[in-house]
Amino acid sequence: MKIKLMSLLLVITLAVLTIPQESQASYLSEDDITLSINLAEDLIQPSGSLGTTSFETQEEIHSTITNVSGAEVDHSYIWIELNGVKILAVDPIKVVY
Repeated sequence: MKIKLMSLLLVITLAVLTIPQESQASYLSEDDITLSINLAEDLIQPSGSLGTTSFETQEEIHSTITNVSGAEVDHSYIWIELNGVKILAVDPIKVVY
């Protein structure tokens, strides 16, 4: 009886070890898309604070979701630039199966 139980435990352990685990979620900057708009450069000199704030806020949301649910999804952003300054970071919805 003990041998059967130990054999079953060994088989289950080996099966669990062979199942691929999901990797850590991370920000993939190489997948970012940048939309650049040049408009009245002499008149419009935007601050990059909104872009930084929107990026940091969405990163905090990703961290919270990962900590609460355990769901880890790699992500990237669509950056909107005005006259060479990043003014907005948008994390597009990614379908997860």
